[in-house]
Amino acid sequence: MSGQITDGNFTVPKSDKEPYIEYEEDCAEACERSPELTNRLLQAITKAQCEFITNTKPSELFGKLLENLLFITDSEYGFIGEVLYDPADSVYLKMHAISNISENEETRRFYKENVPADLEFRNLKTLFGAVLTTARPVISNDPDNDPRSGGRPGGHPSLNSFLGLPFFSGKEFVGIVGIANRPGGYDENLIRFLQPFLTTCGNITQAFRWDQKRLRAEESLRESEIKNRTILVMLASGIVTIDEKGIIQDFNPAAERIFGYSAEEVIDHNISILMPEPYHSNHDKYIQNYLRTGEKKVIGIGREIEGRRKDGSSFPLELAVNEMSIGNKRMFVGVLTDITNRKDAEMSLIAAKEAAEASNRIKSEFINVISHELRTPLTVILGNTPLLTDSKNMPESEEIAEIARDIEEDGQHLLTLINDLLDISKIEADKMQLNSENLSVPLIIEEAAATIKPLASQKGLVIETQTENMRIKADPVRMKQILLNLLGNAVKFTDKGSITVRAFPYQNMACFNVRDTGCGMCDEDLPHIFDVFRQVDSSSTRNASGTGLGLAITRRLVELHGGEISVESKLNEGTVFKFMIPLAKEG
Repeated sequence: MSGQITDGNFTVPKSDKEPYIEYEEDCAEACERSPELTNRLLQAITKAQCEFITNTKPSELFGKLLENLLFITDSEYGFIGEVLYDPADSVYLKMHAISNISENEETRRFYKENVPADLEFRNLKTLFGAVLTTARPVISNDPDNDPRSGGRPGGHPSLNSFLGLPFFSGKEFVGIVGIANRPGGYDENLIRFLQPFLTTCGNITQAFRWDQKRLRAEESLRESEIKNRTILVMLASGIVTIDEKGIIQDFNPAAERIFGYSAEEVIDHNISILMPEPYHSNHDKYIQNYLRTGEKKVIGIGREIEGRRKDGSSFPLELAVNEMSIGNKRMFVGVLTDITNRKDAEMSLIAAKEAAEASNRIKSEFINVISHELRTPLTVILGNTPLLTDSKNMPESEEIAEIARDIEEDGQHLLTLINDLLDISKIEADKMQLNSENLSVPLIIEEAAATIKPLASQKGLVIETQTENMRIKADPVRMKQILLNLLGNAVKFTDKGSITVRAFPYQNMACFNVRDTGCGMCDEDLPHIFDVFRQVDSSSTRNASGTGLGLAITRRLVELHGGEISVESKLNEGTVFKFMIPLAKEG
């Protein structure tokens, strides 16, 4: 049997342990022989996976798994443990669930003494040690005469048969399941049957490990933040203590650095020496008013004020004041932080933000003006191009006729690009106006589909529509633009199959799906598909023309209508765009 131990040295390097998977191929056959037990096994696995979401205690979760395992295998007792390594890289087993083997006073005492919380097993000269050091199953139906057994300690119940099974997370050996005393013993068919159970144990163990790593990282981060914050306060904050009359009693080194005074220069002087007007003249009134009325304007409330340095210059301060009593005296402790750099940074950010906004406005206005200037002569050109392509006026030279057709085709494409630039510049400048009406969803979809169908027919594609009768509050021109953009994209990137437009109501929204059977997109492209000037860069789509503005405009038009848009896609399988528009209110 694989896993025989013949050497007294059981230290096995981690890298030598590979998953023992030769039984997995026959799992289905083993399951078919016992459908009732299979059902119980699957129920136990499913319940454990669901409970893992809310249960953060491995002992409770593995305890339930062990209980089901003993029932399914008709075993008397067992354990589920995690494989760990100590600092010396020696392997040991930490128990997450173990049966109570108490049968009488002797075994109860043995169990109490040997099975405390966080039980660990390090004796490798045992049957489970053979599993631990080889990462392979161990079947022993005569444990007393098995050379791998280390004997049975006093108080331990009899051991008639034993099955030890390793479980893995990927290729990492993470734990062991052990069960004992099954009538008739254990065989390899049972190992095959239990493979799904072992896989679940491996996955849950690894998930607990990840969760513990996350908690440790979060705790370490919190400790680091507290430590850093404490250091910063200690280094940067000035601490000034005054009495009821506003006379300075203490002045720490940080306060000396902030104000430029030494402690000797300010102690026994009024705190107003550190304040510019109007605070300088009114400070004593603030204290007296608080002592008389109890009304807190600064005490216990952080605020920003102005301070005055020894050289007379003013600067921004962040002040927090707390009250304390020493004997019969009431004292006030102020914690002060020079926030000059922070204020300068805030002003710089504000200036940078205003400059960026101004730059964006200039850019949008420039695009808007240039687009209008380009569209005017282009409209004239396109208006006269039919005179060249008309059969009555067609030049005799086929070459010239081909050039005329190219002019018309490229001119139309250029006009589309200019219109897209105008739309995006209007949206960014908040100048896009919607003329909302109550629109029939079936009608607007049919109109858009009819416009695209000639282009789809050229590629042998079929456009199908499935709509329910409902009305939306939307701009008819922009709504049609949304549908045409999505349908046009679907036709552009679909070489065979079909395109389906579906609309249905959900709560107070009309939901639209535009699905195609085209080339689809990679997962890494999906988060950027609605970005301005973004085009999917793959071998399937890189030859498609456009500015990359169509979907960006579509998303913003949907949002202007108070809706949302999303996309789902798989490479070489197709794409579906989903968007919602609010339904028109009845009446």
